Amino acid sequence: VVGHPVRHEYTVIGRKVNLAARLMMHYPGVVSCDSETCYYSKLPAFYFNELPKKAMKGVKNPGVLYQFMANKQQITVGKAPMSVEREEGYPLLGREKEIEVYSSMLKGFLEARAAGHKNYNNALIYEGPIGYGKSRLLAEVVYRTAKEGVRVISFELAKTDIKQSNYALQTLLAIVMSVQNCKSYAERERVLLSKILDPKMRQNLCLLNDILLVKFPVSKDVSLMDHFVDRALVCFVGEAAKFHEVPIPLTLKGMALAHLDHLQPADQMVVKCAAIIGQTITTQMLINILPESENPDKLNLSLTSLFKSGTFECGSKPKQFTKQLTKESECWDALNCYCVQDSQEDVREEVSGKASVDGAWRCRVMRFCTALVKETAYELWLKEQKREIHQKCAGYLLKRAHRCRDCGIAEFIFGHKAAIGNNLIEIHPSLLNVQESGEALFLGQSTLGLPRETIQLNQVSPLHPNSEEDEFLLKLDSMVNEYNTTVDRTRKCRCAQVTECVLCPMVRHCTGVGDVPKTFYYLLETAAASAYLSNNLKALSYLNEAKIILDNLKVGKPAFETADPKVKVKINNFERACIFRLRGEVLYNTGQIEEAESMFSSALRLLNRRLPTNRVAMSLKYVCEKMKSLCYRFKNPDNPGEKKLAFLHEQICCLSYMWQIGCMRRAPKNMLNASLAITMEMNSAQKSAEETKIIFSCIDYLQYCQLNGQDDRCKIYERMLCGTCVELPDCMEGLILTSYFIRSLSIVKLCSGALHDSIQYGLRAEQISKLTNRRGLDMLVISVLHTPLLLTQRYEECVQLMQSLEYLGNRTRISTAKGWFYAGCFDFLLYSGFAFRPFEECYTFVEESQSDPNLVADKSLMMNLYSALALWYA
Repeated sequence: VVGHPVRHEYTVIGRKVNLAARLMMHYPGVVSCDSETCYYSKLPAFYFNELPKKAMKGVKNPGVLYQFMANKQQITVGKAPMSVEREEGYPLLGREKEIEVYSSMLKGFLEARAAGHKNYNNALIYEGPIGYGKSRLLAEVVYRTAKEGVRVISFELAKTDIKQSNYALQTLLAIVMSVQNCKSYAERERVLLSKILDPKMRQNLCLLNDILLVKFPVSKDVSLMDHFVDRALVCFVGEAAKFHEVPIPLTLKGMALAHLDHLQPADQMVVKCAAIIGQTITTQMLINILPESENPDKLNLSLTSLFKSGTFECGSKPKQFTKQLTKESECWDALNCYCVQDSQEDVREEVSGKASVDGAWRCRVMRFCTALVKETAYELWLKEQKREIHQKCAGYLLKRAHRCRDCGIAEFIFGHKAAIGNNLIEIHPSLLNVQESGEALFLGQSTLGLPRETIQLNQVSPLHPNSEEDEFLLKLDSMVNEYNTTVDRTRKCRCAQVTECVLCPMVRHCTGVGDVPKTFYYLLETAAASAYLSNNLKALSYLNEAKIILDNLKVGKPAFETADPKVKVKINNFERACIFRLRGEVLYNTGQIEEAESMFSSALRLLNRRLPTNRVAMSLKYVCEKMKSLCYRFKNPDNPGEKKLAFLHEQICCLSYMWQIGCMRRAPKNMLNASLAITMEMNSAQKSAEETKIIFSCIDYLQYCQLNGQDDRCKIYERMLCGTCVELPDCMEGLILTSYFIRSLSIVKLCSGALHDSIQYGLRAEQISKLTNRRGLDMLVISVLHTPLLLTQRYEECVQLMQSLEYLGNRTRISTAKGWFYAGCFDFLLYSGFAFRPFEECYTFVEESQSDPNLVADKSLMMNLYSALALWYA
């Protein structure tokens, strides 16, 4: 305090004040200090930069001057030196107790080392306020430990070091590996490679990229480490979560960028173009979007290099090979290809060849080994470049986005284009000259189904027709044999390949272009295709994306990030009804009956075919529908237009599920609802004037009559359908409809106690399901057929049937197939008296099923497993 007693002022004076004033004048805009302030700040040296010397008035010999960096300007590796060193001649006083504790621990360590023990570890923590002498005590501990011949790694951390992730681990590893003085990542890589000579350990060096700031390429083993995630870290994600929009962490992105940096420029261009296509890449489409300068020889070299570097792999490679490759990497050949070649007509097992033969590329379908590399390469494109290439890809796939050739080349949602307007999804004239057929796009992928010779059941021996049923069975056998002999053996349903290689990418490309109507159209088509292939979770994920678009449009937001906010889009009622119908179908198939009923009711309301909610209205509606059905017997309705036919088809689908839900509940009101629903379904089928839809509704009515005890009417429809189904045309739609009828007939016979007849029809349904190559249909048929076989004590044939289900689950990796297999194993344990699989194995599967979302979502399957387990313990 200085100044006159009347006017005191607070101020500071002295040499340091003058020095601070001169530093502010000569080094404006920076925080500067002298060497003494730098020393007593106790901050690491990399927080300071040395300033150039300048002549300052009134200051002589200021010493070295520094600029303080408020934040680290660069991330450092292994630089955290001790701020206090032990000085000779200055012994440590007053710390005898602390040194005694340390000495006893050091003695224990030395004794353990002398005895050959390698698991001795301990920790000693000294705690005290600032200025208590902890740094000098640490310096003394380091000195005494080194004196005993023990290697000491000493470093000092400051409070500001928490801003750098993994700083303590990074510093420790850098000192251990002697890379703390290296000035570049290349120098650190050379030091690490000189110290680690084991080839297997070298493959894992990329795990140090983020910690030691190096750029080792991601190895094959590390890219497949996703199945080593701790189950305790699994989190629950809401319905609206979209994983493809989750940004990649910078640390992981750095690893992927390092992998891309090690590729040749031509290889990088191939990877970037493939990233636009998606996770699965067809060779034809990649050639279509690559620059014109790419020639076949150059592309072959690039793809060969990418296969060997672990960037790409054959897209037809069986999924179950993945775990084997992680354990025995040395046996893995990077150029293995499992695509079906032109010379292979019927491939039942996975036979691998070479992706490149005599300079020609043969692999037709490829995929990224890791999605991380794909997403990182995708982000390297500029926004307009992405849109342009997405437009090119969408145009290339547009004429192929439909069912496969054998299923009729139609939409997966019947009449979808007609209902929304044919002009919306049109093919550009420039695309009509593309020579490749839609089948060639994914012909390389082998179809997966059951081997035709795996089940030899003696019930398919020749029959002598003693009744109408025997004659019908003989006609079915004749139809199946004729189909096998006359139809080309390569003719199989390829809708699974269409979904993976065409429809899923179309959603991605239309989203990249920003076309909302087309994106919504292909979201529904992909969801319908996934439901058709019994992939319920995949269907639900696409339906959730469609629902998010609807919600965004409802509140006035853009449908998605790349959509033009100025363009107004309106989704019509037909597509809204399709969302509800498909969600209801998925929920029904997974056993969530109440939620499914709500979805179907919402769909029918949008289709102008709603069901009443009170009994009086139901009764009146039922009388009206019965009168309509009588009218249709005497007067055939006019052929509806394409748009109306699409609405009728959706109504039939929804009503088919509604009457089944009503029959499940058995209450009088629900039974009235079921009667109304089946009558409305029959009338809608008559309105459509299409034979297949009328047959479908009659099959439903057959099951309805059986469930309600109307045996006479059930037999009438059974005889009528037996004569109709054998006359259906030789096409995939006819096969599926015949399979549905025979499977329904097997269930009807099972419920009525005619087990022998149920087996006869179930066997034919199983044979026809193989011809359709639909894995979901195989599971349904086997789950129905094994019950009568078990009840009639035909254990040998039942075991063969369950083995085919196990084969299906193992080959296709469908967890629900394995779930029904173990449900059948429980049936063996409970009702047959022998163990097809040990109880411990079945119990382990039930325990592990909690971590599988496909199994958890299937409520009916889980109820079957839990009830079987409860009966076993009871």
